[in-house]
Amino acid sequence: ELMIRWGASVFFFLLGCAQPGPEVDPTYDRAMERFRAGQWEAAVAGFKDCLRRAPDNAEALIRLGETYACMGAPARAREIMSQLPESIRTRPEFGVLAISILRAEGRHAEALQRAQELLVTDPASVDVRYYLARLHLRAASTMDLHATRRLSEEILDQRPGDYEAMTMRLEVSLALGEFHEALTQAEDFVRSSPDDYKV
Repeated sequence: ELMIRWGASVFFFLLGCAQPGPEVDPTYDRAMERFRAGQWEAAVAGFKDCLRRAPDNAEALIRLGETYACMGAPARAREIMSQLPESIRTRPEFGVLAISILRAEGRHAEALQRAQELLVTDPASVDVRYYLARLHLRAASTMDLHATRRLSEEILDQRPGDYEAMTMRLEVSLALGEFHEALTQAEDFVRSSPDDYKV
């Protein structure tokens, strides 16, 4: 009888371990897809929908602020940042939001410094690499096309076919006059995004 009870205990313990974790919010995932594709208005609508469903979703609130910064509305992003509780402010995502706001405000050198510091504490961060690559590509004071290429390749290592990383890599090749390389990259881009008229 003792062995039966022990066996039942083990069975129910293992059954509990096998239960699926919390469900991924498909609304958040869709909003992130829109965000990564640069579809800012659709991303804002998606993150707001997430927050209507779960008002305490800090990740969605951070991403909403980041989206506003990317849209060129840093004041709205700062307003959102001020709403975040102190416990959230040590998370890497909060640092990424701060970088996005600094960039949107044209404070590129500060944004670059903050991003470099954050990459030291969170070396696997794809989001920080995005901002570093953008700063090195599009801001005159921090421009470094070779750094953008390296960062874009690092992003693509973690996220093959990533739309923005492929875009930045292609822009670098064109800016450097490497047209054969650019043509190869554009062909790769067409294969991965056949409906993108911009390519």
